[in-house]
Amino acid sequence: MAPSRFQPAIVVAILLASASVLAVESWRAAFGIAIDASLLRALVYIELALPLLVLAPVPFKQRSEACVATLWAVACMLAGSATLFAFSFVSTSPFPLQTRGLCAAAWVASCGVTCLGAALEGRLGGPWLVRARVAWLCVAALPALWHYFALEYATKSLLHLRPLSPQWLLAAYPDADWETFTYWPLLALGGGTWLAALILTRGRA
Repeated sequence: MAPSRFQPAIVVAILLASASVLAVESWRAAFGIAIDASLLRALVYIELALPLLVLAPVPFKQRSEACVATLWAVACMLAGSATLFAFSFVSTSPFPLQTRGLCAAAWVASCGVTCLGAALEGRLGGPWLVRARVAWLCVAALPALWHYFALEYATKSLLHLRPLSPQWLLAAYPDADWETFTYWPLLALGGGTWLAALILTRGRA
């Protein structure tokens, strides 16, 4: 995993590389993407995947280091948003602005889970950081699959899990027309795990 200080630069590099790939007409046509709002939508999907993959864990044993991890998450979010807005010239759609809340919620959740894993590892030892990241990946990436299996084998809908999956939520509301704070479970998850990490590192500041 790259050093944490390079994370915002990695976010920018991935988004720019993705935009470069989509700028190739033959590749862009294969994805059904044009140089308009659909390009911005594709970049937002990529941006929402970055909190799951890019946020490098910052092992810590002190409370102050949990705050440092949070600052890096904020820097990654702002770097990604700035890059996305740089491409807003291709369309007058307010879509990138409408997705800022969901993007922030995704980074908050990813940061909180990472901080909790690092705090558990610092206090208890063992691979808690890896366990936390794998658990978060499953929670954020698999609800749509769980919904499919529930419908197929139990005729039960799991659509209420959409707010836990940024990608699924955006797919369900492709124009970002969700109600305010539809993604509150992500904020609750991030805030709860971050506070738990602070409690585990109390007295170690």
